[in-house]
Amino acid sequence: MGIAKRIIQAELVGVISWMLRGLNRLLQQGGYTIPASHYEESQMWRVKSDSVALFLSEKCVLASAPAPSGAHDWVKAGPLYTEYRAWADTSGHRYPVAQNVFGTRLKQLGLPPHKTEKANYYGVRLRRISDGGLLEDLLESLRTRPRLRTSEND
Repeated sequence: MGIAKRIIQAELVGVISWMLRGLNRLLQQGGYTIPASHYEESQMWRVKSDSVALFLSEKCVLASAPAPSGAHDWVKAGPLYTEYRAWADTSGHRYPVAQNVFGTRLKQLGLPPHKTEKANYYGVRLRRISDGGLLEDLLESLRTRPRLRTSEND
């Protein structure tokens, strides 16, 4: 008899007992215990895998004025999307999102459009060398926003 079969034969009762204790604990708790670090890492992964959030983090700065009343830090939707496409191409994102999805993602990230008769504007401008990053703001926004129920966590 091989070593694997001998180990299974000798330990099978203990392994099954261990599995049943774990199942009992899981049923008593009503689910798995998920550490806070999991949520933090999941949020970071979502931001890093979201090309729109990455674009904002790397290339844009939040507007300082509450509306585009002549402020230079509000940008029209069309040119902002053009910059996103160029960034996605040079950054190796093979599948940048479509323009309508881009607008939806901006809104989900807390940047709804300001609509005028001539254009939609977003409360960001392209980054200058002297500017800081947006990634921390986006992560904080994701941490404080209520979680949506999805088929993954139902």
